Amino acid sequence: MKKRKDCKTVLSRSYYLVGALCFIGLQYYLFVFQFMRDRFQFYSASTVTILFFFHVLFFLLLWSMFQSITSDPGKVPLYWGVIMDDPETKKRRYCLICHQFKPERSHHCSTCERCVLNMDHHCPWIMNCIGFHNRKFFILMVFYISLTIIYVITFEILFAVDIVRFYLNDFTLPNLIFKGLAIIVTLLFASVIINFFHFHIQLLLHNTTTIETMEKQKNEQQGQPVQKENPFDYGYKYNWYQVFGLNPYLWLFPIFGQSGKPLGDGVTWDRFPMQYYIQDHNPNMVTLQQRQNNSQAIISNNI
Repeated sequence: MKKRKDCKTVLSRSYYLVGALCFIGLQYYLFVFQFMRDRFQFYSASTVTILFFFHVLFFLLLWSMFQSITSDPGKVPLYWGVIMDDPETKKRRYCLICHQFKPERSHHCSTCERCVLNMDHHCPWIMNCIGFHNRKFFILMVFYISLTIIYVITFEILFAVDIVRFYLNDFTLPNLIFKGLAIIVTLLFASVIINFFHFHIQLLLHNTTTIETMEKQKNEQQGQPVQKENPFDYGYKYNWYQVFGLNPYLWLFPIFGQSGKPLGDGVTWDRFPMQYYIQDHNPNMVTLQQRQNNSQAIISNNI
């Protein structure tokens, strides 16, 4: 009985993912096999160039989406806060569903039925939560969706005049209406996804999450006291490092590697400037103040 229920649950949750993949596939078909075919000879140099860059963006989109779907957003460490010698800070928050203590900024997802580290939200379109360990992949997915849709719309609008002229001369009004509706739907989707991407970039740069933002708005509406300053906001630069890591060569790719992991562990959230954390984990990094101190020491010894 339970297995049947689990199968029904999985199938019901997969509808969003299947719908998203179908929409992506439809956009791919319309651009490659409809608009591009009508504007140019399919194997001309200009067509090959346009399609090459389109497929680069499309590949990065699918890669980021795959990583967002398959990557674990972050689990609460086993026996967190239950050891006798653990400090009381580990025992401030308790999940009544998972029956375990949970770190700061962790939340329980009723869909995934587990607690997630630094949970941002549950995304039904990818059947996964967005948390500490896959937030970079999710933001890159939304970024490449936005970039790909802008790329597609740009060429669709450039081709619109020629397409209209071509179909009016051949009296194929149904195809003309079909492509016109496709452009309108693409424009509407672009406006939604670009605003969504802008929203998540703002969250990233201020080191906050969707859940924390909604909780703050809810408390403000109910007249409850709200902390105006975000204690986890280390500034744009270090907030970016916390999600995308220190290696700029890996920022545009949905991988971490050894040098591109997000700063921290998603469990401990100390209220100190992030540059101290970076110095502790990167001994070769020397700040400007350290350089000045070293220079003054050298001058003093020479004197």
